[in-house]
Amino acid sequence: MEAALSVVGLSIDAQHLLHLLPKGSSTELTLSCDFLIVREHIADDQESDIQAHLVAAHIAGRLPEIGIVPEVDIFRSDPYLVARSLASLDILSNGRAGFAPLAEPRGSFEIGYAKVGADAAFVGEFIAAVGSLWNNWRPGALARDWAENRYVNSRLIRRADHEGKYFSIRGPLPTPTAIQPAPFFIAQDHPAHKRIVGRASAVITSSENDTNDHRHSLIEKPLRNVSRDDRRFGVLLRVGEDVTSWSELQDLSAVAASTLDWSPVSSGNNFTAKFAPHPAAKIAGAAHV
Repeated sequence: MEAALSVVGLSIDAQHLLHLLPKGSSTELTLSCDFLIVREHIADDQESDIQAHLVAAHIAGRLPEIGIVPEVDIFRSDPYLVARSLASLDILSNGRAGFAPLAEPRGSFEIGYAKVGADAAFVGEFIAAVGSLWNNWRPGALARDWAENRYVNSRLIRRADHEGKYFSIRGPLPTPTAIQPAPFFIAQDHPAHKRIVGRASAVITSSENDTNDHRHSLIEKPLRNVSRDDRRFGVLLRVGEDVTSWSELQDLSAVAASTLDWSPVSSGNNFTAKFAPHPAAKIAGAAHV
């Protein structure tokens, strides 16, 4: 029996994506999928790393119809910077942003939290801290009342006070309200993510015999290896280095969509609606300012 969920995503390394983008043009691009995960490019030396959220911001305007989901290296970043970049990406993409936290530390550990926290408790607190920083500005906070010489109404800015084992946050995030009411994120079927899978909009698994009872499991497999049988899962198709041009990527995604009998379903400006009936948690009174 086919599953009711039919979400198709693509996954690609940040550096590879930059190489595939058509040069010398700013025209809109298309892919046959619901969302694109941009993976962190973590090199042998830290200086050659390419951060997925920067590449995601670069391509968000050129891929106007799909969700943009950068991987986030939570072991070498912090909740404040992650929340700020994701809220900005959500505004830039008109409500199509998400993120996929790493499950294990990778790359150089000279900076970040990899040596002090890499377990499920750390990951759970990181995601909670990002949530506390989301949409701190309530409707009307951006006052722009020039007659009163007032730019913001501080009474409508919610403090993001978080105190935990790993993080301590005081005050609000200085970023106006994102479009989505809560951060959208995709977890992995991994022990380090066991505390966040229940809050995730989807969970990535590599097992075709997945026993995860999460309603939105995504089976991950190579883009060139999709089959009709995969419709029993949501599918995340990994783009290999053997894809050498944007036109080839478009063609391969179209073939995969046809094989899966997939067609796009409009969700308006709410990326999370594609994963219904699992709505994002709402913050009372939050709206785009």
